[in-house]
Amino acid sequence: MKVGLDITPLTGNRTGVGTFCLNWAKCFLDSYPHIELHGFSSGMNRANNPILPKLKSWKHVPIPTRLLYQVWRLLGLPRVDKMFSGLDLFHATNYFLPPVKKCKRIVTIYDLVFIRYPEFCSPKIVGPFHRSVIRFAREADAVVTCSESSKQELMELANIPSERIFVAYGGVPEDLRFPRREEAVALLQERYGVHVPFILYVGTLEPRKNVVGLLEAFLKVAGDLPHSLVLVGAVGWKTEPFFERLERTSHRERVVLPGYVPAADLPLFYAAADVFLFPSFYEGFGLPVVEAFAAGCPVIASNRSSLPEVVGDAGILVNPEDHDALAAAIRSVVSDAAIRKILSEKGKARASQFTWARSTQTLFQAYQKVVA
Repeated sequence: MKVGLDITPLTGNRTGVGTFCLNWAKCFLDSYPHIELHGFSSGMNRANNPILPKLKSWKHVPIPTRLLYQVWRLLGLPRVDKMFSGLDLFHATNYFLPPVKKCKRIVTIYDLVFIRYPEFCSPKIVGPFHRSVIRFAREADAVVTCSESSKQELMELANIPSERIFVAYGGVPEDLRFPRREEAVALLQERYGVHVPFILYVGTLEPRKNVVGLLEAFLKVAGDLPHSLVLVGAVGWKTEPFFERLERTSHRERVVLPGYVPAADLPLFYAAADVFLFPSFYEGFGLPVVEAFAAGCPVIASNRSSLPEVVGDAGILVNPEDHDALAAAIRSVVSDAAIRKILSEKGKARASQFTWARSTQTLFQAYQKVVA
């Protein structure tokens, strides 16, 4: 089977979509030798990853990706399968379905936040995606998503039949290793100036992630606890309310913003944190949650969208709009070693259920069904 894979998400600083794309490609290359994997990318920056030489071929279109999207919409050219020889299938890994001449197409739609909650998204995302993604979902031969929650939304909002949607959960790489806490603490101090004890969040700083609510909850407990709040992630859009609130607090120096952190260093933060907070208003899956679970870091998460499905009974679920409840959960976890131990053990067991091998197996089943 000859499969084209959109590897554009591997360019630049890799976030959630890039992590899915990278690990699917790794698993296919390692475990499915009967699949001939061809890479496609666009943008001013070429993808840069050790897996690229392992691909059968790789074509790059050196124009901005958003410009290419506009050309595809207006002209229906270039047809992506014409760049390769005899593709059976093209897998669009990042919402946008490109035109093809004859091969089958699968599109991955991780969530429908730009339709369900457009106020949580930048207008740059809402505009093109709101207009196109429903149509792409209907035109594709199959749709891949990353949770049952997102599948139900696709069925409801796009009217896609259940049998055309495949749920491929995110996972934790088999080779991911977490350092001993003592080692993690020392390296965090050396590389980032971060000191224990601390409460951790990982993700872009943006409205959908409820970072203002997270900050409010931390400020409610800051006077009683010695912890800092460490927010790992790039600054996204519409963060003015967060920074305005931060400037008005006397605990400003206890809120640490390391910015975007390379994937190789994230295990240090998970291994050293006392608790991981993820009170997002909406998630298609929530990769940082399973990463925290794998590290044995206790998790407090939102009870919205896909997060109850991912967390199960391995973490504490809280209404993200209830800052008092979130603060109470923080206080109970960080002040009780027995609770932390129970959550740590449950989290590790829960993480073992989410593997990229299992995710890629679901993807392979989708490929087989579509090509057949």
